[in-house]
Amino acid sequence: MTEKTPLEAKPRVAPLTLAEAHARWRPLTLGRQYPADLDAAQVAAIDWLIRCGEERLGQAKIGSDFETGDPAAESYLNNIAEFPHLFVLGCVMDRQIPTSRAWRIPTTVGEALGGMSFTHFSSCDAQHLGEIFASGRLHRFPGKMAAYFYGAIRLITERYEGDAGRIWAPGSSSAGVIRRLLEFDGIGLKIANMAVNILARDFRVLLTEYSSIDIAPDSRVAEFFKHHRMLRTKKREEIIYLARELYPWYPGMLDIGAWEWQNPASRSRRS
Repeated sequence: MTEKTPLEAKPRVAPLTLAEAHARWRPLTLGRQYPADLDAAQVAAIDWLIRCGEERLGQAKIGSDFETGDPAAESYLNNIAEFPHLFVLGCVMDRQIPTSRAWRIPTTVGEALGGMSFTHFSSCDAQHLGEIFASGRLHRFPGKMAAYFYGAIRLITERYEGDAGRIWAPGSSSAGVIRRLLEFDGIGLKIANMAVNILARDFRVLLTEYSSIDIAPDSRVAEFFKHHRMLRTKKREEIIYLARELYPWYPGMLDIGAWEWQNPASRSRRS
């Protein structure tokens, strides 16, 4: 029996906008008890972190800065309604090269193929794609990543009927979207989690819940927690579980403030 794609499956829970989801969990956050081992200064830092995240969720702007340095590429990547495959392919490419370079690859390939529609991508064979990667030196590992790129195109074609937007179709949970992204070679848990966080936070993709979106425990985020002496170990995984403990409704929301806290503008907003 053929597995149903998300659009074909009947959703059991209605999707929520972030505003609706936040309205539901906000009362639960008021008066909540923090871990007993946090002192007053640490609690204040966590409150600031949550406030930064909630302010970001309340912004009207829709879209993300992929830092490609190319206005045309940014426009295509931000149009996930018409070109959702570019977003997924960018996630596949985000491996051992600067993120800005990875996000530029899908549109560079599209230019070589004559257009950004999925039809242009799906009509390209593996050999031609390999030649594009090799001649353009698109990635640090051109052969391997060309194969991943081609595999992603085939998966979008066969499982999602050419519409990558079905990966986060209405009725999807955050856990479900992460799981579907993990099917793609080249996308591990870190990138899958990052992708769903971008979709929810920046593009306001409707999900039934947001609790599986974890904080990104990279070095810049870790510095916030180290500076405030909140970590008991040197294990990055501790940051993930601390964020889940502090804000279980949407742990990934906390990486907004943790990422930006060293910026002068962010410092000026702290109480």
